[in-house]
Amino acid sequence: MSPFLSAVTVPMSSPSSNFELGELIGIAASGKDGLMSGSYGLLPRMDITDANNLYNGFAKINVGCLNIPNGFNGYLIAFSPDLYIVVQIAINSNGSQMFLRSNWDGWRSWHQVV
Repeated sequence: MSPFLSAVTVPMSSPSSNFELGELIGIAASGKDGLMSGSYGLLPRMDITDANNLYNGFAKINVGCLNIPNGFNGYLIAFSPDLYIVVQIAINSNGSQMFLRSNWDGWRSWHQVV
């Protein structure tokens, strides 16, 4: 028994039917990857061909993707509170470069920060 869960039980109809809270989560398997299964996490993950179409989420990007920094392979993260104002962060695959841009009445150009 996990030391973190040893004191956490959820009472049922009788004391003999108590179970640990951790049992509610289930085990990750090939068809189910735990609490982050599918695209239901904090940010949905997806495949894209044009960075201008990513408003919320993260995606793997490569040289064939449109509207990314030139010759870029890596990841794109996008945040938007309202699907109108967007901030995108592009990080290359080895983490040595990072670019930022925003969309507020149109996409701005990429600016390298690292």
